[in-house]
Amino acid sequence: MAANKVTLRDDNIIEVRVAGIQNAASVDLMGREIKTMLVNLRAHGLPGLVLDDVRELGEVDSAGRKLVVDLGKQLDYDRLAMLGNSGLLRLGSNLLLRAIGRSGKIRYFVDHEQAVAWLKELGAV
Repeated sequence: MAANKVTLRDDNIIEVRVAGIQNAASVDLMGREIKTMLVNLRAHGLPGLVLDDVRELGEVDSAGRKLVVDLGKQLDYDRLAMLGNSGLLRLGSNLLLRAIGRSGKIRYFVDHEQAVAWLKELGAV
């Protein structure tokens, strides 16, 4: 099984690949890595763009789900593109967006290129 991975792409998009079963500890670790990268981007005058690839996501326990909502509210991102491949995940994402109250900054995609293009639009505005 692949492990979670948080990387800064060459185009300054933070790419998060979530793989397998998640819990509060794994979500917290990813959240801390994302936060550090966002702080570094801001220090260089760059927008906070996050691509959250959840196509390999497994189950998430209740503590992990709560932490996802908290991070969605607290992290200093300008745009977050969720990349998934399931209708159920899209439904869950929509519920998450309502809970976070930041639906203007978050969108769900099934196509990687469309997700990246939407993130990069921010720099063109």
